[in-house]
Formats: sequence, C-alpha cells, structure tokens
Amino acid sequence: MSTSLKVGVLFCLAMFSLGSALKCYKCSGLSESDCTNVQQCSNEDRCLSATTKDGYTYRMCYFDSKCSPEVVAKELGTSSVKFKCCNRDLCNYSPATVVSRPLLGLLVLIAICWWQLF
Repeated sequence: MSTSLKVGVLFCLAMFSLGSALKCYKCSGLSESDCTNVQQCSNEDRCLSATTKDGYTYRMCYFDSKCSPEVVAKELGTSSVKFKCCNRDLCNYSPATVVSRPLLGLLVLIAICWWQLF
C-alpha cells in the first residue's frame, strides 16, 4: 500500500470520534461571535442552542428530555424562545464560524487523490 493511501486512510479514520462524551459550545449573551468556549458534557445527551425574544443567545449541554419549547423558555426565564437540540459534538455552533469535520476530511482526501494523479 502506498504511503499516500495510508495517510489518507488514517486521516479519514481520525474524522470519526470514538465514543467519548458529547462536547458542546457554552456561552450566553448578545454576541454570537464570542461563543468559543467548549464544554464536555457529563450526563447531558444533547447540545442546546437557544435565542430568546430579547436577542440573548445561549449554548450549552442539555438533556433530550427537556428539549421542548415550554421547558427551555422556563429554564431561560423567558416567555418565547427559538431553539435547537442536537446530539453531535459542537453541533450548537453559529453557522458562520465552523466548517464540518466530514467536509474538511473529504476536501483533504480529494486533494490527496488529485496530488497522486498529477
């Protein structure tokens, strides 16, 4: 097996996590761009991204059993909230700040293959 192929296979394997605790962004405030803190969840099984009617954004580890509009709004002390619960590492990011690992892996793999052809 060629060295480039070995490197490509190892890189692809590195793109997948091996059963570790969920990681979520953790922050609160009016500015989404300040949300760079990462928290390793202990018992929580979801990441929460929520924005209140006042414009505050919250990102944190959360429980799937609490992912309902009423519960999230009550816990954040507001009457109305837009939110998303998800279950992948760092899935509660601001869309403009992160490139997904699978996409990055695919691009690197394509670059390696292209380099081998030419």
